[in-house]
Amino acid sequence: MSRILELAKRDARRIVNSGGFNQELTITPTGGSAISIQGLATRHSQGFDGDGLPVVSDNVHCTFSELDLTEAGATTRNANGTLIVKNWLVTWTDAIGEANYKISEAWPDNTLGIIRVTLSLRE
Repeated sequence: MSRILELAKRDARRIVNSGGFNQELTITPTGGSAISIQGLATRHSQGFDGDGLPVVSDNVHCTFSELDLTEAGATTRNANGTLIVKNWLVTWTDAIGEANYKISEAWPDNTLGIIRVTLSLRE
């Protein structure tokens, strides 16, 4: 692999772990034990409706290193290499208190080794 790509992978992991906006995330795989890793998390209340008009709605997502999860013992992919983090639980604390969500969608960056997930309220 090229040197520049290795540097980009290292930098992406460093940014989500210690870029100044990182915080501790507790991620609980379905049927597994809670894992604490560093990541980026945000929740705000602006979205858009089907016509593209702004509406007040939850917009919650976080980004973390897949390698951090696997090093902590989580299995993030099945035998086919498909990401299997959907419905895992994610918790962190921000300015208004504890945030408790489940992963509703995941977008892995397989080149850099990070995963961005959209979260929804736990049911």
